[in-house]
Amino acid sequence: MGQTRRPSRRSCVFGFGSIRLCHRIYFDCRWRFHYQCIRHSMKNNKKIEVLAFCVTGTSVEWLEPVKDSLDLAVSPGGIFLDWTEFAISWRLRSQEILTEIAKKERSWLNMTEVNFLALKELIPGSPLDEWDDLRLRNVNQAWSQLRPWPDTFQALRKLNQTYKTFAVSNCDDAMLATITKNLQLPWENLISAQKAQAYKPEEAFYKFVISETGVTPDKILFVSSSLSDLQGASLSSMKTAYIKRVEEFGYYENLNSINEEHDFEIDDLVQLANQL
Repeated sequence: MGQTRRPSRRSCVFGFGSIRLCHRIYFDCRWRFHYQCIRHSMKNNKKIEVLAFCVTGTSVEWLEPVKDSLDLAVSPGGIFLDWTEFAISWRLRSQEILTEIAKKERSWLNMTEVNFLALKELIPGSPLDEWDDLRLRNVNQAWSQLRPWPDTFQALRKLNQTYKTFAVSNCDDAMLATITKNLQLPWENLISAQKAQAYKPEEAFYKFVISETGVTPDKILFVSSSLSDLQGASLSSMKTAYIKRVEEFGYYENLNSINEEHDFEIDDLVQLANQL
């Protein structure tokens, strides 16, 4: 039986040298990747002075709060429905009405009235059909009783130290003020669709935002979980940050509806604050 051949000193040196070379290449690649990430972040951060945050769905959660408000307002009267399904249908009908307004197929309505009209159109044939307008308007208050996502307050407080922050919303003045006050959200400025007399993603809304912020669009970072809203901001030459609210209704359905790159893609607002 032959003896096991020991590797020569030369082959050992070559082997260890290869390992050292591989380590060097590995760490060099990691450093280059890290450096490129820093450069990318610095490039995206350059000139940003204003952060414009969408509200419903982006900064605050709507589906569970609206469902809970419906359950609280209606169920004690002995009416029990699938409030999650009802809330989704309500939201979708409101969005359709906004599209009709944008196309001039319907006269201007503030968001409170849009939601109320959508509610009235949904209830025929349901137990709510017997309720008068006063009781239905109480139900309509559900859209002012939303809850912030867990990361919102912490991120805004940090970002306010460096940037001007704006809430930019399709809500009307009263809704936006109520949400901001009730949740104590520390935005520095509020821009509503009522003030703009236009709804996202209409071009007029973004022009109004640019005018109100007092800076050029390339200095504005528009933050939203809505791809269509971000597309409108991008077309208006703003920087964009897409926040992936995976728990938000419509996230998976609309994920591939608009194929567009964004300056930032984040999982929550704290992540955005850390990158900025």
